Parts: sequence; C-alpha cells; structure tokens
Amino acid sequence: MEKTVLITGAASEIGQAILRRFLVNGYQVIATEVEFQRKTLEDCIRSMSIDDQQMIKFYSLDLEKDEEVLQFSEYLKDTYTISALVNIAGINILKNFFDWNVEELRKVVDINWIGTFLLTKAVAESMVAKSIAGTITTISSQHGIVVNKERVPYCISKASLIHLTKVLGLELAPYNIRVNCVSPTYVKTDKNSHILNSNRYIDEELVKIPLNRYAIPDDVADAVEFLTSPASKMITGHNLVVDGGWTIQ
Repeated sequence: MEKTVLITGAASEIGQAILRRFLVNGYQVIATEVEFQRKTLEDCIRSMSIDDQQMIKFYSLDLEKDEEVLQFSEYLKDTYTISALVNIAGINILKNFFDWNVEELRKVVDINWIGTFLLTKAVAESMVAKSIAGTITTISSQHGIVVNKERVPYCISKASLIHLTKVLGLELAPYNIRVNCVSPTYVKTDKNSHILNSNRYIDEELVKIPLNRYAIPDDVADAVEFLTSPASKMITGHNLVVDGGWTIQ
C-alpha cells in the first residue's frame, strides 16, 4: 500500500527538511501552508527535481480558521488514506507579559493548539475508520518544558502539545496508532541565522546549550523520521527532546 504523509507548515525550513525526508522514503506527501507561503513551498518542490510530481500535493490551510480546518479535514477523509501526520505549523510572537491582548493570545493558541488539535482529531478518526496503523508526530519546543521570557502563549501552547501527545498516545494505542512529539531547541535556519549569530543570542541563549551549537532543520527531520519508522514501533506518548542538553540543567 502506498504510504501517505500529511505535513502542516511545510514551507518552513524545518518543514522542507522533513518533506524531503519523506519523499526519499517513498511517501506520497500532502503539504499544507497558509496561502502567502505557497510560492516558497512551490520553489522548494521545484528545487528537488521530483521525477513524479504526483508524489506531492499542496493545499492552502490556515489553522487559525476552524471552519477551514474542518472543511479540509472532510476533504482529506474522502480523498486520501493517510498513514502519517506531522504537525509543524505554529506561530511565536515575542512580547512582554504586560503587553499581550486577547486577540494576540487567541491567535497563538488557535494556531498552535486548537487548529492542530482539530486536524489531528480528524486524521486519527480517518486512520481508525480505515484500520491504519499510523503515526502522529507533532513539533513542540524545549519551551514547552522549560520557559523563556516574552512568549507566554507560545510556552503554554507548546506544553499543551506535549501533554496532548501523552493523552493521545494512551487513547489511540488500542487502534495501533502511535503518537509522539519532538521538542527542539533553537533551530538555526537561513531566515533566523542573523539573529542566532548575534552577540546577544550567543551570550544569552547558545551558552545554555551544553553541546554548544544550535539545532538545524535536519536534526528535527532525523527525529521525525525515527518516530515515524518501524525502528520506534514500541514508542508512543513520548516527547523526544532535541535540545543539545538545554533542559537537563
């Protein structure tokens, strides 16, 4: 049977690394992103010179919009048999605790938690209905374990994803569906390297990583690949921390 993976937030550099990994492993990929990131994802796909363009399909999806998530979920059930879900899409806003307003709080929680929950629920229902022994892997963060300043709803939403993983690992085990998450430290990308290489981040953030380096997208892709593969067949409800030792201190 052809293996199909659904990847949200696929245009991010982490998303692109994970997308490439699944293509190499012979999966059909369903990639979702907000509409304004379509060109970024399409450019990424073209750069990979895929022989069979049917191996990847792009869909616009905004996790902040509940109705859009529900409509897309119904379409998925009727169109694809998904064996793996990777939840990457998320948002972080840096702001002092006293400066947050209700709209901004809801935006972060709606995307990082509620939208991810609704889509995960729909995919899991489809897996159960089709008797698929599937995997669900969600990207959380070290800041769902230990906190950092100026990102209250981000920390809370990422902690919620870790606990959701544990609950679903328990509830979906009878259906042979494994649920895990990956919590990386700061991930160095082309987009943020100028920030992470700044004196402030080197002095205040990099110093907290015992291995003395930031993660890169392939580090996260390695973890996702492992948790999706038969090599992790006895692992569920687990949070795989890819932080270079940040959270052990």
